[in-house]
Amino acid sequence: MICVSINYKKADADIRGKFVFDRDKQIEISHSLSELGVSENVILCTCSRTEIYACGDITEEDIMSVLSQASGIADIKQCAMIFCKNAAVNHLFRVACGIDSMVMGEDEILGQTRDAYKEASERGSVSHELNMIFQSALACAKKIKNDTSLSGVPVSTATLAANEASAFGEKILIIGASGKIGLSTLKNLLAHKNVDVKVTSRKHIPDVGEKLREKITIVPYEERYKYIDGADCIISATSSPVYTLTYDKITESITSDKPRLFIDLAVPRDIDENISKEKNIRLLGIDNFEKLSKNNSEIKLSAREKAEAIIADETETLRKNMTMQKFLLSAEKAKKALEEKGLDTLVYKLKSELDAEKFEAVINVISDYGKE
Repeated sequence: MICVSINYKKADADIRGKFVFDRDKQIEISHSLSELGVSENVILCTCSRTEIYACGDITEEDIMSVLSQASGIADIKQCAMIFCKNAAVNHLFRVACGIDSMVMGEDEILGQTRDAYKEASERGSVSHELNMIFQSALACAKKIKNDTSLSGVPVSTATLAANEASAFGEKILIIGASGKIGLSTLKNLLAHKNVDVKVTSRKHIPDVGEKLREKITIVPYEERYKYIDGADCIISATSSPVYTLTYDKITESITSDKPRLFIDLAVPRDIDENISKEKNIRLLGIDNFEKLSKNNSEIKLSAREKAEAIIADETETLRKNMTMQKFLLSAEKAKKALEEKGLDTLVYKLKSELDAEKFEAVINVISDYGKE
């Protein structure tokens, strides 16, 4: 397996925004990979990473070429990370459980990884190998979530944004609350007391449940600028390819002189970053929350160590299972060859091909098997 990853470690929000692909684009990318010799592929696309996991007769250069064409960026080597074979498997496990996230232990990535795998399955781009790998990674991530406190400390992007907003002021305007991050932020906000939340809507009303819906005010998306002056904090988290809030219209809308916090949780950006130059305005982008998460890092260190140990055990088990599956496909031929050539021939072959430690381990297993 090969994984090509464009993530927050080597690519800022502006670069990552070029790799945010909708479902139709992902299907197109998947077809392009198939034409190049990829037998299986899964495309994971979030605000902090876009990754392609692929199996087949293909190189990382081929995958980067497809990503380059899809993103419009000619040379992506400077912003891409490459993982191959066992390293790719280990990377997937770390991604799924949240260890590799911008905010370590965040909850959203497990569901996003599951959705990416499900969509790949539905379009027929996964079979035996990726099925085993992704199912094992998802099961491992769930075990880590249940058995450690890695995700128990509130550090997800949505939680951090909600905490920051509620601490700043009571009157909050959310643009894009029907999307995953926006909806999660809204739910986290409504867990705080004494917040007055207005939510813009075009057609879809945020699915927060009847009780929580009573706590929010729905306003038309087209009238969003009318509510900026009365808000203490404005949060935007849409999938729009253009700004939802522009500098000129924001400054025109503000008439009262008070501090305001703008939080942009979108990739590409929703809010014109020039607004941060204005007096009494603070703008936080999605990358800022990596810094905010550091306050909880100490709490998570022991949980991370335990999670890493679980990953090591689970990936070891997966490798054994995959090796066994491959062996079973040729077991009859191997059994026949052993009967014809004898055990001695096999032992000498193992001696010539394995290092001393591995050879000793295999001989011990064979010897112990003979005593049973």
